[in-house]
Amino acid sequence: MSSAKVIILEYICPGLGALMANIMFFSPVQDLRKAIQSGDLGVLNPTPWVFMLGNCFGWVAYSILLQNLWIFFANCPGFLLSIWLNLWAVKLLYQMHYTIETRQSLVNLLMDQELTLSKNYTSLPYIDIDIDNGDSDSDINDQRVDAKANMHVELEGEKDETNDIIERSSPIQQSNSTRYAQSRWTKIIMDVTSQRTPAPTPHENLVMIISIIWVVCIS
Repeated sequence: MSSAKVIILEYICPGLGALMANIMFFSPVQDLRKAIQSGDLGVLNPTPWVFMLGNCFGWVAYSILLQNLWIFFANCPGFLLSIWLNLWAVKLLYQMHYTIETRQSLVNLLMDQELTLSKNYTSLPYIDIDIDNGDSDSDINDQRVDAKANMHVELEGEKDETNDIIERSSPIQQSNSTRYAQSRWTKIIMDVTSQRTPAPTPHENLVMIISIIWVVCIS
């Protein structure tokens, strides 16, 4: 009877405790793999992984002092796993921050260019219609219709002339125009993506604070 009690209390219960602890520690692995594939943490909160690091670190140190293998194997895998989790959390947090900053910079750049174009925009010439006091409403409407028709004819003529110029242009000129557009967009993209983005460090600071606390306590 005593031998069975010893086996249950000293082997089965500690073994089950170590197994359940490791199952709990490995529970976020699948979700983190999905986040790595998508490049975004999404709804994952990496803050508990910092406290998981501190918790396992403390228990591993305690197990070494007691020379208790059950406590050691219940927390050592979690300690190593928490390092991996936090490293990926730092990478994904920075990638998310960089993506937001890049999108915002691109929007600001496009808005600046749109503002520049709007300043250089020349409106269509004003159509001055002489209206005498004796003109009837039908005469005024006829004048407006004629003016719109004339403007439409002029615009169509300019459009046809532009199309003729494009058709008569050599392939080299068209290629140069395409290269200019490509180089312009390349410059815009390089200006946005090559800018230096400050990296926030709240997660890294939390990891360092927890680690320093345990190192001080153990020492």
